[in-house]
Amino acid sequence: MLEIAMKWTVEDGFKHLLKLPDRYEFDSSVLRVNAYYSANLNSISILAAILQSPFYERGFPGSAKFI
Repeated sequence: MLEIAMKWTVEDGFKHLLKLPDRYEFDSSVLRVNAYYSANLNSISILAAILQSPFYERGFPGSAKFI
């Protein structure tokens, strides 16, 4: 049983190597306030929640926006 699961995992991994990354698939909830860097995909994800009040506000001074 374990061998079958390991074989499936390897085959599934090889299938993903041939696909282009899906830019609309996130590893985290989009409501989480954080930003992520993925070295494998060479991408930076800035989730929508970090650009909402109280973490970011258009009227904040410039020094408060880059903390």
